[in-house]
Amino acid sequence: MRQVILVILLLFSTSSMIFTDIVEKQAESESEIIIIPEKWNSANGQNNCGVESYSPAVRAAFAQVDDLGQYSQKQLEESRGWVAVIPSFDCSIDSIWISSISQELGANEIIATSHLAHTWILTFPDVDDAIVALSESPYVESFYPLVVKQQSKKFIPNDTHFAEQWHLQNTGQDGGYSGEDANVTSAWDNYNGSGVTIGIVDDGLDHDHPDLSPNYQASLSYDFCSNDPDPDPS
Repeated sequence: MRQVILVILLLFSTSSMIFTDIVEKQAESESEIIIIPEKWNSANGQNNCGVESYSPAVRAAFAQVDDLGQYSQKQLEESRGWVAVIPSFDCSIDSIWISSISQELGANEIIATSHLAHTWILTFPDVDDAIVALSESPYVESFYPLVVKQQSKKFIPNDTHFAEQWHLQNTGQDGGYSGEDANVTSAWDNYNGSGVTIGIVDDGLDHDHPDLSPNYQASLSYDFCSNDPDPDPS
């Protein structure tokens, strides 16, 4: 009788061990599904909230800065982190999911930027590991290092309405995206129009305006509508 009871207990113990092992493997499988969802891409092969969802100017900016060949090894080693575009498969911001991605990449830390959706700043223990992880990851669409740059003061016109001209320098005024502008202010440090003659074709020109009168050249002007040398609108 004791032998029978002993055999039953042993069988029960073995069954428990097998059941526990199955549960653990199932949990591991489920965690992999969380990290790599089957519906990662949409039907057309890509999601709708990554780089392609940004404006043309922002896409062009990413194309410019994510070329690692322009950075020296010293710049990469001294970088303060890496900006990466990591859109989720359903375009939501899931903190648990992005934490899993961070661990998958081997990052020390990951935080969201405050400028563009699905952009993150990551730090890594080693620059080479960062480049390999970010380059090979199927989740990362674009990335670039946060390098230290010495900035110099730029020439800004003394136009009292310059702050309203977001197309020249967009600081986010009127609810716009900072940096979405013509990117010309840095050129004004070396090129201010000295010695350049500009021709204006319009239906009228107020050449007495204080912004224009000091540089207005009457000898080169003509009104083709009234057939006289004065383009001042009548």
